[in-house]
Amino acid sequence: MKTIRHTLIAAAALGALIGGFATAEINRGTSPEPEAQPAAHTSNEAIIDGLFAAFNAHDVKALARFYAEDAVVYSPESCTPAVGADAIAASYAEMFAHIPDVHDALEVVVSEGNRAAVIFTASSQIPGAEFELPISAFLTFEDGKIIEDRVFFDTDIVLDCA
Repeated sequence: MKTIRHTLIAAAALGALIGGFATAEINRGTSPEPEAQPAAHTSNEAIIDGLFAAFNAHDVKALARFYAEDAVVYSPESCTPAVGADAIAASYAEMFAHIPDVHDALEVVVSEGNRAAVIFTASSQIPGAEFELPISAFLTFEDGKIIEDRVFFDTDIVLDCA
């Protein structure tokens, strides 16, 4: 039931973003493990598959290659957006240092044109700090690279952004 709800929310949000509903939905059980290398004029779905493969391999250099040099990532765990492929790579490196077994399971991709909505679950099995966190991300692509990544998840952590 939760997956259906998340699918509808992502599809509705993407529909609002792109002004239409001729979307292609891909349901996933687990994250695929394709080659972690973007290619120019690659489909959004292939870019997303590669991004998740690189994430699950904790390959920071490969992750950076999926983002444009001036890409921006907005995420609740940061008070300010990560701007640029190097800053985005650094944020991934920091995450992997703090959560060395973090893994993302890709569940749903809804894509049209240069935009995609993604639903996935991040998890860790570190004893005493286990978690499963449902996450949604809205991606914008240009020339085979991610130019904007807006990440959303529930958190009860109070961030001090002052």
